[in-house]
Amino acid sequence: MTMSLRTISPIFCLITDDYRLQFEKRGYRKIHQCPALIVSGSRRQKVNPAKLFSAPPADQHQDAFATRSRAANTQRPASRLKRAPPPNSIRIFRRRAGMSLESVGHQVGVSSETIRRLEERDTWLDPDRAAQIARALGVPMEVLGFSYAPDSYGWAAKALSIVGSVADDKVKFHTSGRRVAGSSRLPVGSVGLDITQGKMRGWLLVYREDGIEPMTSDVLARQGFKENFLSHLADGTTRWGQITPAAKHDLYHITSRNMDPLNDVQIEWVAQIVGFEAAPFELPAPEQLDNVTYGRKKK
Repeated sequence: MTMSLRTISPIFCLITDDYRLQFEKRGYRKIHQCPALIVSGSRRQKVNPAKLFSAPPADQHQDAFATRSRAANTQRPASRLKRAPPPNSIRIFRRRAGMSLESVGHQVGVSSETIRRLEERDTWLDPDRAAQIARALGVPMEVLGFSYAPDSYGWAAKALSIVGSVADDKVKFHTSGRRVAGSSRLPVGSVGLDITQGKMRGWLLVYREDGIEPMTSDVLARQGFKENFLSHLADGTTRWGQITPAAKHDLYHITSRNMDPLNDVQIEWVAQIVGFEAAPFELPAPEQLDNVTYGRKKK
C-alpha cells in the first residue's frame, strides 16, 4: 500500500537519523513534491518511502538502551542527599552491645547495608527507625539520635552535665565530667544535680546554669507556693527550698520538708528549677564520638 504525502499534507514530516517519523502539527500546507522527496523546513532529503513507516532494527533499540544505561551509571552521584543528616550515636552503642551490622539488621528487619548507611549518615534517621534499633540494642531511642553537633535531631536526647548533688535539700557542687541523656525538651544551658537521698533518690534536679539571677520580688512572684528555686546564700552554701521574705530588708527565710528552716539569711543569687529527670542514661564523652559520629568523609 502506497501513501501519498498529499493525503497527510496537514502534518509536517520530520526525518530523524534512525528513519523514525516524528509528526508535529504545523497547520495545513500543500506539498507538491513526489512521495520520495520529503520537505523538512528548507531541507530536502531523498529517502526510501518504505522506510518511512517501518520500525528501526531491534539491535538499534538495544544499542540506544545500553548507551542510556552507561550514561546513567557514570553520572550517578555518590549520595542522593544534598545535605548530610545530623550525626548519630548508633555505631558506638552497637559496639557497646557487641553486635554486628548483620545482627542488628536481622533484628530490625533490614539489611546490614541499611544500618551502615544510617551510621555513616548516608540516610536520615527517623524516630520510628530509631525505636526499632533501640529495642535491638537495649537503649533508649533518644540516645541513638544524640550528638554534640549543633544541628542534632530535634527528637534526640540532649547532653546534661552533672555539676553536683543534693542531699537533705543542701546542694554540693563538684566537677564530675559525667554527661547523661536529658529530655529533648530541656532548654539550652541546663545542668543536673544528683538527688542522693529521700523519695526522689536516683533522680536529677535540673536547672539552667546560665539562668542565675539576683534575688528580687519578681522571683517571689514566680515561685508561688512551690520550691522552684535554688538559693545561693552569703555563707557560700546553696539550698533547695521555698523562699519567704523576712521582716528585715533584703533578708529571707528558706523552708523545706527535709531540713530545719533557715531564718534571716541573705541570698546572693537564685536559679529556677527546670524540672526533674528520672533514670539518667550515661552518654559517651565528646572525644569518644569524634571518630564515630563525625566519621563522614570530607570532600
